[in-house]
Amino acid sequence: RHPGAISTYAYTANVPDDRGKLYSSILSMIQFMAPWLSAFYFTGLAVMLLRLSAGVLHLSSLRRKGLSQPEIAVYELLTTLKDRMRLSRGVQLFVSAKAQVPMVAGILRPVILMPAAVMTHLSMEQVETILLHELAHIKRYDHLLNILHTLIETILFFNPFLWIISSVTRREMEHCCDDIVLSHSKEPIFYASALAVLAQNPVTVSAFTVAASGQSNYLFNRIKRIMEMKKNPFSYSRMAAAIIMITV
Repeated sequence: RHPGAISTYAYTANVPDDRGKLYSSILSMIQFMAPWLSAFYFTGLAVMLLRLSAGVLHLSSLRRKGLSQPEIAVYELLTTLKDRMRLSRGVQLFVSAKAQVPMVAGILRPVILMPAAVMTHLSMEQVETILLHELAHIKRYDHLLNILHTLIETILFFNPFLWIISSVTRREMEHCCDDIVLSHSKEPIFYASALAVLAQNPVTVSAFTVAASGQSNYLFNRIKRIMEMKKNPFSYSRMAAAIIMITV
């Protein structure tokens, strides 16, 4: 070795690799839990499918039994409101002895069902606002969106965030229809009073229908919103922002 030369030594560090053990433990845990998770999912799916079947049977019963033709004045009012809303699709209207709240039922051929008991407690101005609300659902294809929600909830029932999103979506769906009603009516008091009549007998409706009412506390919040709301023009910027948020 020459004087002043620099010696170079190589050291091999023996560092234990724990990542393989971590992956193995995670894989073992997944293999252990997989049968239990599968059993939980398929049990829950079976329950949700029973709920779905009950909704289909209820919808079929509503559309086949206890139906009668409305008065000529109500039918003419429906035709006038369709022209006012520029709704060209065919919409049937029946008075139902089985329905407890006004609702839209059906998929390809939506039908508006007006409860016979409710019709006796509503003035013609109030009936007009309720019909506007149901026609707004049909114009927006909310009855189809509601069925899509129900199918997704059936498959992904275990996801709590899905139920939160569905609840918010259905609430905003009703708010949009409320806004359409107010844009086509002169006095919001008629619509608010009609919803107040429906709130006296809150019921649970089928998952396959879109109804004008809902839970009592939510319905009263809608009434409060209707009476305090200022009519704002449609904003494409807000619509674009909402679409971006939903996409994200």
